[in-house]
This record gives sequence, structure tokens and C-alpha cells, in this order.
Amino acid sequence: MNYLPVLFGYEASNIGNSHVALSLCRHWHESGRAVQLTLPGAVKGLEYPWLRTAMKGLRQKLTYKFGTNIQARTMAEQLFYKHEKDADIVYLWAGLSLEIFEAFHKQGSRIVIERINCHRKSSWRILEAAADTWNIPYRINTDEKAALIEAKKLEIADAVFCPSPMVRKSMLENGVEETKLLSTSYGWAPERFPGRNDEKKHADARCSCLSAASACEKASRSCSKHGKERSSMLIWYYVATLRRKYKNTSRHLNRTPMSATSAIPTTWE
Repeated sequence: MNYLPVLFGYEASNIGNSHVALSLCRHWHESGRAVQLTLPGAVKGLEYPWLRTAMKGLRQKLTYKFGTNIQARTMAEQLFYKHEKDADIVYLWAGLSLEIFEAFHKQGSRIVIERINCHRKSSWRILEAAADTWNIPYRINTDEKAALIEAKKLEIADAVFCPSPMVRKSMLENGVEETKLLSTSYGWAPERFPGRNDEKKHADARCSCLSAASACEKASRSCSKHGKERSSMLIWYYVATLRRKYKNTSRHLNRTPMSATSAIPTTWE
């Protein structure tokens, strides 16, 4: 493969999921591989020779302020198809329409997709089990149309990157062919954690927890305000219980709103 065209459906901010896509493309470019990443837009100052945006400047600001994410995504898809319609292989990421999948499938291109989250039907079952465990009267907001679209995309795809064993398991649970699944990992850089191998001395037997409560609590308030039920309510309830139990031995870390929502399988997709 001499050239890889990549399509991402959201603005490039170099945080969250867009950071992963940008990092991969940057590595490929620096290692001598030809790559082109297309997306709706990018934050100011984020420019690379292999980065192609559908919008810039005032147009980008106005579209995101007064338009919709669908409009921004559509512009990126149209630009991508215009330049890459004859590509042998395309690498499709999150936030894309079924139409772009079908267009390249019709052209005979091989389609590789990145599955950031678990299959949504698996996430429904996880939420139902959590509600039963905590005895919470929680109604799962199942979107059958979205599930059908997801199934069609997975059927069209020739290969599916699964960044965790849980994602792979959820694909298998919902009928995705095992031969399509490519296990991978977003990894971590151990050199960024000096002293990680030093022997740790524990003065007591306190319970150590890493809590994303501020993110979940904020999400819960937002969802309640708009009348929507989301899985963050369940997670907030769980974390609130831990807080009460260990209130005398807990330490509050930096607040990073919404930083942990990707841990919720598919419900935020």
C-alpha cells in the first residue's frame, strides 16, 4: 500500500479521539508513508502537509456556531470523495454517514474502519445489567434505526480495528465476522511516567480510587436539563456511592470535564 486516505468526521482538536487519528497519520508521514487525513476543520494553529480540511477561518466558525455537525461532516465527506473516489483502500473513522460507506463500497474500494467504542447493542445490555444490579428504574434509550445503520456499516467494512478486547468481544456478540476484526491498542508511553518502577511503600490500607465523577456529574446535569436519560446517570450514582463510603480517605484530583466519557461503551457515540 503506497498511499492511505483517511476520513475523520469531527473537527481536529488534537484531544480525545482526534488526537489518536492525528498521531497515527503523523507517525505514518514521518516514517515515509504517504497519507492524507480529511476532516471538517481544525483548531487554529493545527496545520500539517498531510491534513486536508473542508473549512477554514470564518466559514468554519459560522458553520459550527450556527450550523450542525451533520453539515460540517457532509462537507468533509464530499471533499474526501472528490479526491479519493478512485482509492483502492480507505480508512474511515468516527462520525461518518452510511452514505459515504456505500459510495466507496459501490466503487469497489476496500474499507477499513476504526471502532472506538463497543457495539451499541452490547452497550444496551451492559446498561440493563447495571440498572438491575443497582435496582435503578432505568429505561434504556434504544435507537433501532441507529443500530441498523451501525450493522450495515460493519457489514460493508472489509476490516474493523478493535482497540480493546471489549470492543472485539462486542463485535463478535453481534454477528460481525471474526475474520474482519483486527485487534490493536491505542497504547501508552511508559517513558512519560518517571519512577513507575520504584518500589511503593503503603503506610495504610486505604482504598485508592481514580474517580471521573466531575465528568459524569456534569454530563448528568446536562442530560437532565435537556430531558435525556444517559448512562452517565448510572455511573454518577456508582461514583457517588464510593464517595460516601470513602469520604474520609479520598483526595480530589484535577477536574477534567468530559474526559472520561469515552469509557462509556457507545452511548456517547
